[in-house]
Amino acid sequence: MSQLLCSWNSFKQQCRYETSIYQPQSIVREYCDQFSKETCNKLRPCESCVSNGPCQLYQGYCTHFTGCTAFAEKDNSKCQQISERCITDGVHCVEIGICDSYKTETACKQDMNRKWCFWDKNTTKCRYPEKCEELPKTFTQDSQCKSQISDCESSQQGGCQDQTIIQQVSTTATATTTSTTATTTTTTTSYNTNPSLNQCKDFTSDSECIKNLEGSPCYWNENLCKDKICSIAPKTFTTNKECSTFLSFCITMSGGGCMNNGTCQVANTSQACVKDIFGVGCFWTANGGCIYKNCDLAPTTLTSNQDCDSFLKDVCVVKEGGGCRNKECEDLFGSSHGSCWTQKNGCTVGLNSKCAKIKNCEDTALKGACIEGLNGPCLWVNNQFSNEQPSGKCYSYNSCQSIQWNTDQQCKQISPFCTTDGTKCVPITQCSETNTNGGCVNGNDGQCIQTVIAIKETQKVCKKFDTCSLAYYLKHEECQNANKKCTSNGLTGCIPLLDCSAYKAKESCKINSNQNSCFWNEVTQTCRDSICSDYNYNTHQQCNSIFINVMDKCTSDGEQCLVISSCTTYKSKSVCNNAQATEGSCKWSEVEPSCKVKQCSDISAPGLDNCSLELGNCTFDGTKCIQWQLCSNYQTKVSCNTMGLDGNCYWSKSGSCQLMTSCKSASDDEQACRQANQKCYWNSNGTCEDHNCDSYYKQHGTCTILQSWDGQSQTFCQEKQGTCKLVDPITLNQLDCYKVSNYLYTWNPTTSKCAICNAKIKPTNNTNKTNTSTNSNNTSNNTNSTTVNNTNTTNSTDSSDNVTNQESTSSSSFIKYFVLFILTVLISS
Repeated sequence: MSQLLCSWNSFKQQCRYETSIYQPQSIVREYCDQFSKETCNKLRPCESCVSNGPCQLYQGYCTHFTGCTAFAEKDNSKCQQISERCITDGVHCVEIGICDSYKTETACKQDMNRKWCFWDKNTTKCRYPEKCEELPKTFTQDSQCKSQISDCESSQQGGCQDQTIIQQVSTTATATTTSTTATTTTTTTSYNTNPSLNQCKDFTSDSECIKNLEGSPCYWNENLCKDKICSIAPKTFTTNKECSTFLSFCITMSGGGCMNNGTCQVANTSQACVKDIFGVGCFWTANGGCIYKNCDLAPTTLTSNQDCDSFLKDVCVVKEGGGCRNKECEDLFGSSHGSCWTQKNGCTVGLNSKCAKIKNCEDTALKGACIEGLNGPCLWVNNQFSNEQPSGKCYSYNSCQSIQWNTDQQCKQISPFCTTDGTKCVPITQCSETNTNGGCVNGNDGQCIQTVIAIKETQKVCKKFDTCSLAYYLKHEECQNANKKCTSNGLTGCIPLLDCSAYKAKESCKINSNQNSCFWNEVTQTCRDSICSDYNYNTHQQCNSIFINVMDKCTSDGEQCLVISSCTTYKSKSVCNNAQATEGSCKWSEVEPSCKVKQCSDISAPGLDNCSLELGNCTFDGTKCIQWQLCSNYQTKVSCNTMGLDGNCYWSKSGSCQLMTSCKSASDDEQACRQANQKCYWNSNGTCEDHNCDSYYKQHGTCTILQSWDGQSQTFCQEKQGTCKLVDPITLNQLDCYKVSNYLYTWNPTTSKCAICNAKIKPTNNTNKTNTSTNSNNTSNNTNSTTVNNTNTTNSTDSSDNVTNQESTSSSSFIKYFVLFILTVLISS
């Protein structure tokens, strides 16, 4: 939120929209109303935490505000540190509300409007004071008393008293005093004993004529000392520059001389019509008047954005046919809500690294824009329990209660401090105070358990979880609803989850303590762990998801689940062709006959996409599927332009595939250059160049740190005013130090500077230049990116393909991790 939008009203003790005539009316006025004096002008999204509004600070983490009851704090200051919306009731935090809402004497202090509350010991309830004597004894000023009850004033004994009673008592004494005084006449002569001798007009020499007693400047003119004001400036002054040397707030006037600056309308000559007293631009009209400058006043001879920016900086852009119009959100570039809002209030991030107008939270489809909307603060939540928008949705958000969900699982997606009351999300509280409509899961005092007061009773209660036996349910599902650690013995109530073999009743034999399934043997009346063959599922995915924390996973033969094994152990064609093996996919050989590991050459419909889709370790060579290899082993350009086990590949001039070790390596292979788009870009001159901050931002829409090819150095970039520019990390402020440096730098409180965390990291060196191309255009493209490798400043060239085919530490590391990745994919699939 811009600092210009809010201001503190000391009379109303509230944060309000700034009503200056020079600022546009805010569309988020209500958002400002929530904030305290200290943080009124500091509102930012939650990544830069503030202690109120839509955020809360707890255990060093700043998150969206959930509700005060989630925190079991007995100290008022600790509740206030979490959020200024919270106070304590002696047990946990509660939200500041009206006096009647407070349930304890501890909380019964002040309401949300700073009105004092009174604890009535007769009724043991909190209410508003009805008599002056019920106001705090700490009051010592009349203003304090009157601010609560208008007929009260301060008492000498402390606290407040009714002023109407005092007035009645003092009426007689006042009348007597008036009568006595009326009989005596006193004559007093009024005269001025010592007029000031320190005004400008009292000084008689040039050397004395500097400042008066109040510090205001004096001016020596025509052998007299006068108050220095704009109107006595020499008539020879005909420019604002001359007048401003006389007094900074003077402007020239018609006929010469100076006058006080004010609004644009004050100026009465074109020479004076430049800026108002606050620096806002003015415009001299054809009718000879001075008005505030706006884009519509620009002449049609202005035909470029640069022209319009010169006319009214950072406000105008060129319009069709010439002239200027107001800059809209869509005219701005930015990859984050903050960068767009900084450029123009009311803007947020849009598509393709451009800004867009903010909407209501519910109408916001882009996660990055879900920060604040026309209807207040927003929160993006991924609702994995809904098919409506599985990727997430933007909600208008002020606390847990802002979202209408009816299960604890759904509400926990907002925050672990939220649960449900069966209709909407609510903040958690103590287990004993928690509802039994789905919210009895966990409280601020630990895990909860939902039960009934006795077996076969229906009245539900929520308690702090100590043991499953607190719940008197006879069904497994009911015990699970009471607490996920419980099942039922079918006789006396709930019991803890155990090993399957420990269950003695069929009702208990559902899941074990690892949440894996159990199987009840009707013949032996015993419970055992389930095995794969207990399930008749026809897909690998179904069978593979049966067990959670076991080594032996299941697959399917098309009809029934079985334990995953190696291909050679599968003895039938149907099992071999349907089931997954520890090596991955299998294929039945009609020649042997036997089951073997499926190879890339076994893929019947080879293609650029199909090869890798069917087997993760395969790629396409233009004719058939082949295994992924080192770049130097690929024999065709098609396979070379996929990926090598050692990294990105390129097809060289000599007709061989080589490992890319720099972007210039691929200057003759556009496809390879575009494949390596995290490090390279194909420029307008038809060569492959290293990304600089600006080029990466334009291609990917993100301003981020750029890694060198060997991973040993970095280029640091920072977004400012919709552009991505090179930055030296040591110049970053405390707020940006961690994030912009990607946590490679930390804030040093001793030196108040951003400092490197690990001395082995090679920071940006702003004196080193990137590789310089012989083409002057390429040289200019690289001036915005400084390579951070201090040990290798020489230019790399492509004169030999062998130069680029070097084995490096980073390449060998890539091979190791890539092979591990492939094996992981094969096993898990």
